[in-house]
Amino acid sequence: MLAPGRRSLRAVNVSVWSTRCRPLTSSLTHLGPATGGSSSSKDFLTVNSELHIKKAQQQAVSKSGLIQCVPDAFDYLKRILDSKVYDVCKETDLQHAPKMSKRLRNRILLKREDQHPVYSFKLRGAYNRVVKLTTEEKQQGITCCSAGNHAQGIAYSAAKLGISAKIFMPTITPSIKVESVRQFANK
Repeated sequence: MLAPGRRSLRAVNVSVWSTRCRPLTSSLTHLGPATGGSSSSKDFLTVNSELHIKKAQQQAVSKSGLIQCVPDAFDYLKRILDSKVYDVCKETDLQHAPKMSKRLRNRILLKREDQHPVYSFKLRGAYNRVVKLTTEEKQQGITCCSAGNHAQGIAYSAAKLGISAKIFMPTITPSIKVESVRQFANK
């Protein structure tokens, strides 16, 4: 018998096999100091849809899509663009939200993270961590505890990378979530 407020867990064994994914190649361009204008103008980084980073002066860049250059910002963006999440995730669409835009008197775009195989952004973090495991860690397998989207992300990632996984889910987890984890494991 469990203490009040405690929930029991059930194990979902995940059987997986190895599949090889084609890595996304992203190119990163650093153009050095911007030319022209005053030397005191701030530099900005802008990211376009082709995953290129260009450095330009504040006056030469439109107001949308800007990230003010801060220490290590370029390295941070490079790590994001070079991450392996695009082996399993795609660059998702932005969808205009007209009612919200009207209400807030601004153009609101929603990031469509539901377009990933597990219908959640949780796949990004799960895969990014699993892909960075050492060979020894991969041989030991993965264990996680989750009632939903993180469990699906781990199951999907383990299946893609050929790593065994044991996922613990609370007994009160909806059966649709449990079956989804099993389905990803069996692909």
